[in-house]
Amino acid sequence: RFYGASLSDYDRLPPPRDDEMDRWARERDRVADISRSARFVSPDVVGYEDLDAYGTWRSDSEYGNVWAPSRVAAGWTPYRDGHWAWVDPWGWTWVDDAPWGYAVSHYGRWANVRGAWVWVPGPVRERAVYAPAQVAFVGGRDLQAAAVAGAVVAAIVGWFPLAPREVYRPSYQVSRGYFDRINRSNSVVAPAAVTNVYNTTTVINTTNITNVTYANQRVPGAVVAVPAQAFQQSQPVAKAAVPVSEKAAASAPVAPVAAVAPAQQSVQGGAPAAAAAPAPRERAVVARTAPPAPPAAFAAQQAQLAAKPGAPIDDAQRKQVAPVAAPAAPVALVAAPQVAPTAPPPAAPPAGRSREERRADAAKGDSGRGEGRRGEASRADAAKPDAAKPDAAKMDAAKADAAKADAAKAEAAKGEAMKADAARAAAAKGDAVKAEAARTEATKAEAMKADAAKAAASKADASRAEAARAEAARAEAAKAEALKQDAAKAAAAKAEASRAEAAKAEAARVEAARAAAAKAEAARADAAKAEAAKADAAKVEAAKAAAAKADAAKAGAARVEAAKAEAAKAEAAKAAAVKAEAAKAEAVKAEAAKAEIAKAEAAKGEGRRREDRRTDAQKDEDRKKGDEEVKR
Repeated sequence: RFYGASLSDYDRLPPPRDDEMDRWARERDRVADISRSARFVSPDVVGYEDLDAYGTWRSDSEYGNVWAPSRVAAGWTPYRDGHWAWVDPWGWTWVDDAPWGYAVSHYGRWANVRGAWVWVPGPVRERAVYAPAQVAFVGGRDLQAAAVAGAVVAAIVGWFPLAPREVYRPSYQVSRGYFDRINRSNSVVAPAAVTNVYNTTTVINTTNITNVTYANQRVPGAVVAVPAQAFQQSQPVAKAAVPVSEKAAASAPVAPVAAVAPAQQSVQGGAPAAAAAPAPRERAVVARTAPPAPPAAFAAQQAQLAAKPGAPIDDAQRKQVAPVAAPAAPVALVAAPQVAPTAPPPAAPPAGRSREERRADAAKGDSGRGEGRRGEASRADAAKPDAAKPDAAKMDAAKADAAKADAAKAEAAKGEAMKADAARAAAAKGDAVKAEAARTEATKAEAMKADAAKAAASKADASRAEAARAEAARAEAAKAEALKQDAAKAAAAKAEASRAEAAKAEAARVEAARAAAAKAEAARADAAKAEAAKADAAKVEAAKAAAAKADAAKAGAARVEAAKAEAAKAEAAKAAAVKAEAAKAEAVKAEAAKAEIAKAEAAKGEGRRREDRRTDAQKDEDRKKGDEEVKR
């Protein structure tokens, strides 16, 4: 803790002990330092630290390192457990219910590998770019008709997760560089594919794409759909979802935007409106920089958003919309003085002085600065109620500095000669005259500034009144537009009901036509059966004649075959006799060979026996010689 204007006096205090917030922050840092997910994702991916506790990483032969959630229900699909909310400037944004759902919803891609969903992150070395939802939307009458069997659904909004190597098209207006970065940082996409999509489509429109095949659109259960009303009101998707057949989901047209205009509940994320507004609080604010203007209220944007459902308004349109907000508290802009120590504090703090002693020393130093300091204090006290006079504060500070300088000069002049004293006194008188003139000029400038401030305040009040009137007019226009839209919706509902009735009548007519066609078809079938019976009888007679001819032919062929068989038997007997003779000859040869082998074996045995006898005789001879040697 530092004391004094020059911060030369200070105390050393021990740091405070860690509290629960410190320990929680340190634990978060430790988890981030040892995170396994940090090796596989870009550090700019928000929320990747939560993936470690709720899933596992593995290597895939096609996609590389992928992450799979470990605590999901059977049949789970991405972008199903959560809701849609309208968030400026991105538009429709997915809000996931899972504690790990943020990173995998706004970055990377999803792939279905052998029936299981895995999240594929973008390149590790790319700076990740956020997207409100990495999905593509589907719709159309086929999807509407297949959503609920036997029920009338006004409109259906569906979507599915984008797969790796597929181009993401933002619903908001972007530049060419942003379009490239948001795709390159979230997946490995061919540059030619990104360029082709950007050049052949308008980024903020709802043009359907028909020449692109999306991998996940054909995965069973990947397309999630809800009624448009549930989508607009930010209702939980898992509860409001309607079933969609695989055929209808695969054939539905794909669009980058959900063509649903947001409502007030969309901005609140499905939360109910507040029962009462909080009481306004007004307080003066002193700041160096004026605060920015409040953003445009949703009510002011609603008419433009309804003109192009699902697409956010761009920055130029947003600037044209006047903000709807209560008048802000007055803000006084001041120039804060920059006080810097003239020298670093000593290595060791002074000891043995209490806080009261330091205050007493500071009071003594202040009392020796004379009338200039007291005048400065009085001017500062007078300026405190009015924080809107930065120039006057600067001039007072300049006068105080001049007074300090004069006091220092007077103190140093005591030991000088009389001539120097007279010269300094004259100089002091001149300085006093100048100071008085400066005060007079400052007073005049202050009066002029006050008059200007009053005029500016009057103008500001008139501007605020004009803005309020314009806002009221816009609100009335918005109400009228809302009434028109409600009437249009009612007319559309009536038209839809009429179309439904017409469709039912058309279905009845089609059913009757089908019944008549079925009767005619049955009559034609009976006639065809009679003709077929006659033809079958003729075929039977012809078949009998053919069978008789065939039997005669078969008998002749059988005789020929019997003769051939006899000849073959004779040939086979001859061949068998030749083989038997050859076998006998081979057997004789084999017997002879065995005899030769036996003779050779007998000869070898005789030789070994002879050798054994010679060996025994030699041993006996050696034994006798040994006995004789022993005797000698």
